[in-house]
Amino acid sequence: MDFELALPGEIRFGAGRFASLAGLAKGFGRRPLLVTGKSSFESGGRLKRFLDELEALGLVAARARAQGEPSAAEVDDAARIGREHGCDLVIAIGGGSAIDLAKAAAGLIPNGPHIRPYLEAVGDGSVFARDPLPLLAVPTTAGTGSEATRNAVVGTRAEGFKRSVRDARLMPRVALLDPELSLGCPTEVTLAAGMDALTQLIESLTSRRVTPPIEALCLSGIAAVGEALPRLARDGSDLEARGKMAYAACLSGIGLAHAGLGIVHALASSLGGLGGVPHTTACAMLLPGASALNRKALTEGRGDAGALERYRKAELALGREIPAFCAPFSFARFSRFGVEPAMIPALIAGAGAGNLKSNPADLTPDEIGRLVESAL
Repeated sequence: MDFELALPGEIRFGAGRFASLAGLAKGFGRRPLLVTGKSSFESGGRLKRFLDELEALGLVAARARAQGEPSAAEVDDAARIGREHGCDLVIAIGGGSAIDLAKAAAGLIPNGPHIRPYLEAVGDGSVFARDPLPLLAVPTTAGTGSEATRNAVVGTRAEGFKRSVRDARLMPRVALLDPELSLGCPTEVTLAAGMDALTQLIESLTSRRVTPPIEALCLSGIAAVGEALPRLARDGSDLEARGKMAYAACLSGIGLAHAGLGIVHALASSLGGLGGVPHTTACAMLLPGASALNRKALTEGRGDAGALERYRKAELALGREIPAFCAPFSFARFSRFGVEPAMIPALIAGAGAGNLKSNPADLTPDEIGRLVESAL
């Protein structure tokens, strides 16, 4: 057995944990850059109370806000704000987009001025010469697991790409998971984020690179999704189910950071960069078909035969077959975002090579094209 395990410096989990964040921040710096999402954290006066708590402890925060999946220009702007303010710490409170923006800014503030040179595939291979600023990550949705990974996804349809900046030093110093923060999250967002987490767990579990510890963590996360997501579809105020999904999402981040992902995320990157399809929608629409496609190829001897047993374990943990579990959750088809059959060759060409390498089965371009076409 041979493996490595890299985790956030600390994972602090539990309802009400958010109350400790200002005090934690004081241990890392005095001038934080606070990165939040569009608006959810500002509701009910939570943002003002948190800023007041920081100020009472002598911390003066600069602000940046994620407007959606972060573009390179938004990362550059957030890092500029951080440099002008003399920031020595970054705090991210929000969904995966906010945390990714914060991660990328934490790396760029000491290294600037532009993030693009550091991005995989579209950059020039630059690496951060100076250590990124310490990052405290507080997710308010349960999906990406970005609070437990060493990369940040950057790029938009306007820029024509979605790629990662990757550095072990981008791992958050503290991941603070408080399920109370996701109470009130709209049902459609909750379910979409949950499908992202489930996709990451299944793809990491069935990856060619999975190790025994990651297999165990992924199965635990899949079981949590199997119990919690249907409950949240019925009742978004179910705090216990919110906690289970926060747990599952964090494990999904640990899984992808160590085992990689597969065909769904390879295509999701391309669909987001070229087709403008939201990441969560791409995952939800492709997961059932991709699982069936991989299993068919594996039974034909094309790939890692051991993944067939891991798919079986996944469905036992989930409590249902993958398509049956996903069926009650409805998501927009890709054509709604302007994706057309003529775009399929470009979408395949733009799929992330890394995720294809860890996909358990060897798939042909025609098979991948039919998978995309099934979700148009």
